[in-house]
Amino acid sequence: MRTKDKVADIISEVEEKNVEVRKIGEGYTMSAQDIANIYIGQGVRHKLEIPPTEVSGNDRVLMIELGEINARNQTTFARPFPGGGIRKIISILKKIYWKVRVKLVRPMFDEQNAFNGHTVSALNELNRIRCEYEYELANLRESVRLISGQNNALTERIDKLQGIIDAFGLTRGVGLSDVEYEEFENNFRGVEEDIAERLKIYLPYYRDSKLPVMEIGSGRGEFLTLLRELNVKSFGVDVFEPFVNKCLKKGLDVKLGDGVSYMNKICDESLGGLFASQVIEHISTEELIALCKEAYRCLQPGAYVIFETPNPTCASIFTNSFYIDPSHQKPVHPSLIEYIMKVVGFKDVQIVYTEGSKSPISIPELKVEGAENIDEFNKAMSELNTKIFGSQDYAVIARKA
Repeated sequence: MRTKDKVADIISEVEEKNVEVRKIGEGYTMSAQDIANIYIGQGVRHKLEIPPTEVSGNDRVLMIELGEINARNQTTFARPFPGGGIRKIISILKKIYWKVRVKLVRPMFDEQNAFNGHTVSALNELNRIRCEYEYELANLRESVRLISGQNNALTERIDKLQGIIDAFGLTRGVGLSDVEYEEFENNFRGVEEDIAERLKIYLPYYRDSKLPVMEIGSGRGEFLTLLRELNVKSFGVDVFEPFVNKCLKKGLDVKLGDGVSYMNKICDESLGGLFASQVIEHISTEELIALCKEAYRCLQPGAYVIFETPNPTCASIFTNSFYIDPSHQKPVHPSLIEYIMKVVGFKDVQIVYTEGSKSPISIPELKVEGAENIDEFNKAMSELNTKIFGSQDYAVIARKA
């Protein structure tokens, strides 16, 4: 028990005895605080001793009672309490404790406070970022809602256009049914034997291929048949299912699908050659560039790619053949395809104007003796022959270095 608590107990006991003292001392009262002061002055470990010279009259009766208090509480009052030496030790230990706390504990508190500060800052930053993301998310949701509405509107328009197409009996985007398009090819492009004869000029570029040669737009299988006769391994891809079925009946390896999409699945440098006749005029410029890039990736070094297409530098294709086929998009200028081939990496790029596609009609050379400027006239007529009655097809031939 602490000294303070002991003194409080003493004061409480003295207050109780004061009641009895008042009765015995005929009204004489000694303050409990005075008695406590005597205890404190003498030291708690000593007995209460009041010099007799300081007591007179009825105080003697008080001394008797106080003696009884001492006798009854001797065990309590006589207990030794920590004295000066121990108090000094305790004081020193307290000082050591506070010094140790300042040196050891205080840094931990400072670190904890710093950590708490950083944590609060991080939480504030996270809250700020969350608010920004919620704002962006709300904007994205609004954008998605608008795009969804636009998509629904486009879907409705497509459905209406499809209804118009169905009403007019248009199919496959060319306005001809499967049966009609096959008959169209026979009438306007030529029979299979004639087409095969024209394509023989390209065989030398694939004769020595060790890897498979791929044909895009294999059609009725004329070129694949020529390669098979040379024992060159080959296969074709075509989007027109009746032609694919026709080739399969001939025992040719032909897949139904888009050429570029199919090439995306082919490994690098796994083809011994690539051929496409009357194909690139059916696709967009973006698709043409993608086709050339895929061709360069898929071909082995030294292999050739050949694209045959209508020649827009000959005006007769526009009056004779190009616009007959409703699936044609636009002619490809030879200078454009030559440039694309070089850009994607092909070497030895050349443009060949086919003899078999020339018009049977031409302007004859004028032979008039003595006429002025006859040579210039015939030279101009030769150029005009090329522009009007020249080759209606050309081929771009490129080799991968």
